[in-house]
Amino acid sequence: MGQEAGQLVPLPPRVAGLVLVKSLITTYPVQLASNPVLDAWYGARDWALDHLDNEDVWITRKEYEEKGGGYLKEHCASNVYVPIRLPKQASRATEAQASGKGSAASGGGPGEQA
Repeated sequence: MGQEAGQLVPLPPRVAGLVLVKSLITTYPVQLASNPVLDAWYGARDWALDHLDNEDVWITRKEYEEKGGGYLKEHCASNVYVPIRLPKQASRATEAQASGKGSAASGGGPGEQA
């Protein structure tokens, strides 16, 4: 593509989700990763090595055994957990009975007319 790692390149205005307030010729400095496949892992590794002695960021064996492998601890670099409650959806059988399409909702057996 002719772009070197570390080179600043203009961000095209058609990038999804980007709102350009000033004008369509506005450019934003973007630095290309030197190794796009591994740079995030290297950054996470460096952060972990910097926080080896910080008890607030690591899960203990006891916590793992109590809460399981899906447990995530909140810390300075984590996302905050926000529980949401979704409305319970009715089952398809309940919906069919409510709309009168089910045989139980019609009130009659096979071959009977209401």
